[in-house]
Amino acid sequence: MSQNSVVPMVPAVFDRVKVQARVAAVLASHIQSPSNSYLFIGPAGSGKKEWALAFAAGLMCAARGCGACSTCASVMAGNNPDLNVFSNRDGSLSVDDARQAIRYSVLSPSTSLRRVVVLEEFENIARVAPVLLKAIEEPPASTVFILSASAIHKDMMTIASRCVKVSFAALQESEMADYLIGTGVRPEEASLAAQLARGSVERAVALVEGGYFAGRYELWRRAATTRYANGAELMAVVAEIIAFVDGVTAARKARGEERLSALKEAAKRSSGTKGTIRELEADLARELRFGRRNEFELGFAVLLSCRNLSSSSSDADLERGSLDYEMLDGQVHQALRQLRAGISE
Repeated sequence: MSQNSVVPMVPAVFDRVKVQARVAAVLASHIQSPSNSYLFIGPAGSGKKEWALAFAAGLMCAARGCGACSTCASVMAGNNPDLNVFSNRDGSLSVDDARQAIRYSVLSPSTSLRRVVVLEEFENIARVAPVLLKAIEEPPASTVFILSASAIHKDMMTIASRCVKVSFAALQESEMADYLIGTGVRPEEASLAAQLARGSVERAVALVEGGYFAGRYELWRRAATTRYANGAELMAVVAEIIAFVDGVTAARKARGEERLSALKEAAKRSSGTKGTIRELEADLARELRFGRRNEFELGFAVLLSCRNLSSSSSDADLERGSLDYEMLDGQVHQALRQLRAGISE
């Protein structure tokens, strides 16, 4: 940076993100005159999602991210009608998602300075790259795309070349724990959640979300460490897990319906927003559909972390335990692939 360079003013809304602080100045320099599209590159769960929302708030707020207005609050909460977020399912972007994203991108913002379309953790976009490329290259002046991925694969190279790239480093457990403590999580829970999260701050946040951490951890810890005398005992634990997932999903559904109701009320007071209600309902349906899968993913993270590979000092037992863990790890990842493909849990 030259001596005559002007240090950009960092939007107040950026203060809400407590990880990857160095990104603030980089993104702040783009608030006044943003590019058409941005690509956040780094490991999953490294804070890209949090920064995408904060950056979107800065772009959409008439005061450039004041952090105090209804636009900043609704964007950070993920429920602004001019913010359209497509979350990762299996690392690929479906044709339907691509078409929906393009439809959103040409809509004029209804209550905000700009419309922002976020595509989270998409790496395999070979099927839709030609169609999506046009939208990302030449969106309306009032629309900004924010994409994120853990790496730039072959089929992403052309799109990546059209984006401003922002790099994210992997997070340490201590950084994740500090982040959780800053949100009000008890230090002992924050430390354990950071350990279980396996490098993902988003997984750490999800583990403690809604006050379910203690119940989730104990249930899956028991499933991982209990020696079952018979199939009936095992199936009883399976039924308990499913009941727990049902309960958490029901709570999320209720919160989602409350959010949708608030958006509908806002649409009544603002001309031009009624046309987005159907799209918002589709977004909520998608979020709820994959909330159940995500809950199982959290449980599997606990299950894997609770496996004790050093219960015996015998070299033979340690080797056998390591092989058992590798087999379990493979089975868990196969189960996750099936969940993401929509196969019955």
